[in-house]
Amino acid sequence: MYAAKTYGDLEPITRDLPQESHSAPRTPSRDRFGGTPTSTMGIAILGGFERKGGWVAPETFNAVAFCGGGVVDLREARFSGPQVTIRAYAVMGGVHIIVPEDAEVHVGGLGIMGGFDTRATGTGAPGAPRIVVTGVAFWGGVSVERKATEAELERRKLERKEQRREQRRQLGQ
Repeated sequence: MYAAKTYGDLEPITRDLPQESHSAPRTPSRDRFGGTPTSTMGIAILGGFERKGGWVAPETFNAVAFCGGGVVDLREARFSGPQVTIRAYAVMGGVHIIVPEDAEVHVGGLGIMGGFDTRATGTGAPGAPRIVVTGVAFWGGVSVERKATEAELERRKLERKEQRREQRRQLGQ
């Protein structure tokens, strides 16, 4: 349990617990898959690139950052297939990859005088996309982060605010 990194890791030990809407992982929707990829590569040479929002991620995406930086945000993306492989190459630059919380993530790259962050590696929810990140970071870095969508983050913020308001109301009675 303490080694769990995703909701999927906790599922075997929480299967019999009652689920509330705010704490249960969302069931992946079928409309996450399919479509023609809108971009298969991002290149940043002394500059930057960004892929985010409602784009269609291909089965293979190449991210290259040379003295620059790039962001690949898959939270709102549709996936052309059940798996996307991101090949990230960072030379004196960086590539930041943001994946949905429920995704299955496998990170395995090589850092040479640089870093390749593997902390987001872990299982995901059934039916969620599988994201594989590979590549090389030379005097640069590749980071992978699990994060909820902006709408979900806002919903959680409002829920916490409402809980605090309710606690203050109960203390005042």
